[in-house]
Amino acid sequence: MQGNKTLGNYTILKTLGSGGTCKVKLAYDPVNQKKVAIKILKTDLSDKTLKLVLEEIKIMQGLVHENVLEQVEFGSGMYTNANKPEKSKEVSYIVLNLASSGELFDFISASGPFTEAIARYYFKQALEGLDYCHSNGVAHRDLKPENLLLDKDFKLKIADFGFAGPMAGRDGSGYL
Repeated sequence: MQGNKTLGNYTILKTLGSGGTCKVKLAYDPVNQKKVAIKILKTDLSDKTLKLVLEEIKIMQGLVHENVLEQVEFGSGMYTNANKPEKSKEVSYIVLNLASSGELFDFISASGPFTEAIARYYFKQALEGLDYCHSNGVAHRDLKPENLLLDKDFKLKIADFGFAGPMAGRDGSGYL
C-alpha cells in the first residue's frame, strides 16, 4: 500500500476528523496488515490540555475490554509528506483500533429509532464496557452517542476518554 504521508511505520490514508486536541487519521499498519485510527496531537496544546491528554493515554493503557476502544500505541515520530519533505515535523500520536462502522450517533441518524431488541443489544454492551471501566476505577464522564463507536462487526466500543478521571473507591483510592 503506497501513500505519500507517513508517521513512523504507518501510512496515512485520509483524515477522519478533528477535535480540540488532535486530528484523527485513517492509517495502514503494514506490520499487522490492518487499518488503524491515529490521533495526531496538536503541538500548541496548553499545559492544562496536555495534562488531560496524558491522563487519557494513561487511563486507556490500562483498559482492555471488548467494549472499550483499544489503544494500540502511544509515541512520537516524524509526520512526513513525500511530496513536501520540507514540511516534515515531529508529532506525538495515539494509535487506536479502528471502529470502522463509525459512531452510534450516525448509525441512529441513518437507521432511525431502534427496535427494542437492537436497543437492548447496544445498551447491554455499553453497560458491560462501563461496568468494566468503573470496576477499574475509571469514570468516563462524557458518554454520548458520538463517543460510542461501532467496529466492523457492529460491536459497541466506548471511546474518547479525554474527560475521564479516577473514581474514588470506598477506601478513597482512585483507578488502576
